[in-house]
Amino acid sequence: MIYLIMILSALLGCAANKDVKQNNGSDSSTEVEEKSWDFATWEECNQWVGSHPCNFQLMNQYGETTYLYDYHEKVIVIDLSTMWCGYCQNIASKPDEYMEKYGADKFIWLTLLVEDYEGNKADIKDLEIWSSLNNITSPVLAAGDIIDMSGENGFPASAWPTIVLINKEMIVSKAAVGWNEQIIQAWIEELLAE
Repeated sequence: MIYLIMILSALLGCAANKDVKQNNGSDSSTEVEEKSWDFATWEECNQWVGSHPCNFQLMNQYGETTYLYDYHEKVIVIDLSTMWCGYCQNIASKPDEYMEKYGADKFIWLTLLVEDYEGNKADIKDLEIWSSLNNITSPVLAAGDIIDMSGENGFPASAWPTIVLINKEMIVSKAAVGWNEQIIQAWIEELLAE
């Protein structure tokens, strides 16, 4: 019985903080400055499976701006996590392991840190702490107001971690709440083989 409870807990993840603000488009961290991506010829975008994701512009742990669209032609894992979530802490060391396994030329893991330990929006210091504690060199990004349950202005995440996979053609291909390493690896390998 205890194993059943542990398995169910691992699949469910952490419940979202009810005070998380949804993205209303007013946060400048998710508004993308003028920059051109020739491949992005679609007129509509959203963060739902089967759609082209909307681009974002977020600060990483090194103080640099990171754009989602800069990773076109790579399989992208977006890990929406919070510092207070135990399941998020358990997978926090995975990004660099996966980057080494699958190759940085074909694959990127982006950790979007939504909240700090107290449930406040993550800031640059939180990104530095998270990446240092977990030995992460791949991008850890301050997610700002990137949660939007409509999926129009951000990711529709209601629990942590939420894992989103985007294929090389920049289409949201898979999404899961919680962490199941076998399933996530199978999805990554499926997208890499396309």
